[in-house]
Amino acid sequence: MTNYGSFLNEFAANLILALAVFAVMGLPTFGFFYNRFIDKRSDRNEHTSLYVAGGVMVTLLVGGLFSWKAMLLYAVLFFLSGFLMIAGEFERTTRRKRYPYAATGRINDAYDNTKEALRLVALAMKNNGRNVETALPLAAATTEINKALILLNEVKNIQLLEE
Repeated sequence: MTNYGSFLNEFAANLILALAVFAVMGLPTFGFFYNRFIDKRSDRNEHTSLYVAGGVMVTLLVGGLFSWKAMLLYAVLFFLSGFLMIAGEFERTTRRKRYPYAATGRINDAYDNTKEALRLVALAMKNNGRNVETALPLAAATTEINKALILLNEVKNIQLLEE
Protein backbone atom coordinates (compact mmCIF):
# COMPACT_ATOMS: atom_id res chain seq x y z
CA MET A 1 0.00 0.00 0.00
CA THR A 2 1.29 3.45 -0.83
CA ASN A 3 2.26 5.62 2.09
CA TYR A 4 -0.26 8.49 2.13
CA GLY A 5 0.36 9.38 5.71
CA SER A 6 -1.05 7.73 8.77
CA PHE A 7 -4.51 9.29 8.45
CA LEU A 8 -5.06 8.30 4.80
CA ASN A 9 -3.59 4.82 5.30
CA GLU A 10 -5.92 4.22 8.26
CA PHE A 11 -8.89 5.60 6.30
CA ALA A 12 -8.14 3.32 3.32
CA ALA A 13 -7.77 0.31 5.62
CA ASN A 14 -11.13 1.04 7.27
CA LEU A 15 -12.76 1.63 3.89
CA ILE A 16 -11.50 -1.70 2.54
CA LEU A 17 -12.83 -3.44 5.65
CA ALA A 18 -16.23 -1.74 5.26
CA LEU A 19 -16.37 -2.68 1.57
CA ALA A 20 -15.48 -6.29 2.38
CA VAL A 21 -18.23 -6.47 5.03
CA PHE A 22 -20.67 -4.92 2.55
CA ALA A 23 -19.73 -7.50 -0.11
CA VAL A 24 -19.90 -10.46 2.29
CA MET A 25 -23.28 -9.38 3.68
CA GLY A 26 -24.80 -7.73 0.62
CA LEU A 27 -24.14 -10.29 -2.10
CA PRO A 28 -25.88 -13.23 -0.36
CA THR A 29 -28.81 -10.93 0.45
CA PHE A 30 -28.96 -9.86 -3.18
CA GLY A 31 -28.74 -13.52 -4.26
CA PHE A 32 -31.65 -14.50 -2.01
CA PHE A 33 -34.01 -11.79 -3.27
CA TYR A 34 -32.86 -12.12 -6.88
CA ASN A 35 -33.58 -15.86 -6.74
CA ARG A 36 -37.10 -15.16 -5.45
CA PHE A 37 -37.58 -12.67 -8.29
CA ILE A 38 -36.48 -15.28 -10.85
CA ASP A 39 -38.78 -17.92 -9.28
CA LYS A 40 -41.77 -15.63 -9.78
CA ARG A 41 -40.87 -15.00 -13.41
CA SER A 42 -39.79 -18.54 -14.37
CA ASP A 43 -43.30 -19.68 -15.34
CA ARG A 44 -43.34 -17.18 -18.21
CA ASN A 45 -40.80 -19.12 -20.29
CA GLU A 46 -38.59 -16.09 -20.61
CA HIS A 47 -34.90 -16.07 -21.38
CA THR A 48 -33.37 -16.85 -18.00
CA SER A 49 -29.83 -16.45 -19.34
CA LEU A 50 -30.37 -12.68 -19.29
CA TYR A 51 -31.30 -12.85 -15.61
CA VAL A 52 -28.11 -14.81 -14.92
CA ALA A 53 -26.12 -12.18 -16.79
CA GLY A 54 -27.81 -9.48 -14.69
CA GLY A 55 -26.81 -11.25 -11.49
CA VAL A 56 -23.22 -11.54 -12.70
CA MET A 57 -23.25 -7.82 -13.52
CA VAL A 58 -24.24 -6.95 -9.94
CA THR A 59 -21.38 -9.10 -8.64
CA LEU A 60 -18.98 -7.38 -11.02
CA LEU A 61 -20.16 -3.95 -9.88
CA VAL A 62 -19.56 -4.85 -6.23
CA GLY A 63 -16.11 -6.13 -7.23
CA GLY A 64 -15.55 -2.79 -8.94
CA LEU A 65 -15.73 -1.12 -5.54
CA PHE A 66 -12.39 -2.78 -4.80
CA SER A 67 -10.75 -2.45 -8.22
CA TRP A 68 -12.35 -0.97 -11.31
CA LYS A 69 -9.56 -2.35 -13.49
CA ALA A 70 -10.21 -5.90 -12.29
CA MET A 71 -13.95 -5.34 -12.79
CA LEU A 72 -13.42 -4.30 -16.43
CA LEU A 73 -11.14 -7.27 -17.04
CA TYR A 74 -13.64 -9.74 -15.59
CA ALA A 75 -16.55 -8.06 -17.39
CA VAL A 76 -14.77 -8.64 -20.71
CA LEU A 77 -13.97 -12.25 -19.75
CA PHE A 78 -17.56 -12.97 -18.67
CA PHE A 79 -18.83 -11.43 -21.90
CA LEU A 80 -16.48 -13.55 -24.01
CA SER A 81 -17.48 -16.75 -22.22
CA GLY A 82 -21.20 -15.97 -21.95
CA PHE A 83 -22.47 -14.28 -25.09
CA LEU A 84 -22.54 -17.52 -27.11
CA MET A 85 -24.35 -19.28 -24.26
CA ILE A 86 -26.98 -16.52 -24.22
CA ALA A 87 -27.35 -16.71 -28.01
CA GLY A 88 -27.71 -20.50 -27.80
CA GLU A 89 -30.38 -20.22 -25.11
CA PHE A 90 -32.33 -17.77 -27.29
CA GLU A 91 -32.09 -20.18 -30.21
CA ARG A 92 -33.24 -23.16 -28.12
CA THR A 93 -36.24 -21.38 -26.62
CA THR A 94 -37.46 -20.00 -29.94
CA ARG A 95 -36.97 -23.35 -31.70
CA ARG A 96 -39.16 -25.39 -29.36
CA LYS A 97 -42.47 -23.94 -28.41
CA ARG A 98 -44.40 -25.29 -25.49
CA TYR A 99 -48.13 -25.72 -25.63
CA PRO A 100 -49.94 -22.98 -23.74
CA TYR A 101 -52.30 -24.10 -20.99
CA ALA A 102 -55.32 -23.50 -23.23
CA ALA A 103 -53.97 -25.94 -25.83
CA THR A 104 -53.16 -28.59 -23.23
CA GLY A 105 -56.71 -28.39 -21.85
CA ARG A 106 -58.19 -28.76 -25.34
CA ILE A 107 -55.99 -31.79 -26.02
CA ASN A 108 -57.20 -33.44 -22.80
CA ASP A 109 -60.84 -32.69 -23.66
CA ALA A 110 -60.36 -34.12 -27.15
CA TYR A 111 -58.84 -37.27 -25.69
CA ASP A 112 -61.75 -37.71 -23.26
CA ASN A 113 -64.35 -37.15 -26.00
CA THR A 114 -62.64 -39.60 -28.33
CA LYS A 115 -62.42 -42.21 -25.56
CA GLU A 116 -66.14 -41.80 -24.87
CA ALA A 117 -66.87 -42.11 -28.61
CA LEU A 118 -64.98 -45.39 -28.76
CA ARG A 119 -66.95 -46.71 -25.80
CA LEU A 120 -70.26 -45.78 -27.44
CA VAL A 121 -69.31 -47.29 -30.79
CA ALA A 122 -68.29 -50.51 -29.01
CA LEU A 123 -71.68 -50.54 -27.28
CA ALA A 124 -73.47 -50.03 -30.61
CA MET A 125 -71.50 -52.81 -32.21
CA LYS A 126 -72.33 -55.10 -29.29
CA ASN A 127 -76.07 -54.53 -29.82
CA ASN A 128 -75.58 -55.32 -33.53
CA GLY A 129 -79.13 -54.55 -34.55
CA ARG A 130 -81.01 -51.94 -36.55
CA ASN A 131 -83.14 -50.60 -33.76
CA VAL A 132 -83.18 -47.63 -31.38
CA GLU A 133 -80.73 -49.39 -29.10
CA THR A 134 -78.16 -49.27 -31.89
CA ALA A 135 -79.02 -45.92 -33.48
CA LEU A 136 -78.85 -43.81 -30.29
CA PRO A 137 -75.33 -44.89 -29.22
CA LEU A 138 -74.05 -44.41 -32.80
CA ALA A 139 -75.56 -40.90 -32.94
CA ALA A 140 -74.00 -40.08 -29.57
CA ALA A 141 -70.65 -41.46 -30.79
CA THR A 142 -70.84 -39.27 -33.88
CA THR A 143 -71.48 -36.23 -31.68
CA GLU A 144 -68.50 -37.04 -29.44
CA ILE A 145 -66.20 -37.55 -32.43
CA ASN A 146 -67.32 -34.21 -33.88
CA LYS A 147 -66.58 -32.53 -30.54
CA ALA A 148 -63.11 -34.07 -30.59
CA LEU A 149 -62.48 -32.80 -34.12
CA ILE A 150 -63.60 -29.28 -33.18
CA LEU A 151 -61.33 -29.27 -30.12
CA LEU A 152 -58.36 -30.54 -32.11
CA ASN A 153 -58.99 -27.83 -34.69
CA GLU A 154 -58.90 -25.25 -31.86
CA VAL A 155 -55.53 -26.69 -30.78
CA LYS A 156 -54.25 -26.21 -34.30
CA ASN A 157 -55.43 -22.58 -34.31
CA ILE A 158 -53.82 -21.92 -30.91
CA GLN A 159 -50.51 -23.24 -32.18
CA LEU A 160 -50.75 -21.09 -35.33
CA LEU A 161 -51.33 -18.00 -33.18
CA GLU A 162 -48.25 -18.81 -31.07
CA GLU A 163 -45.98 -19.02 -34.10
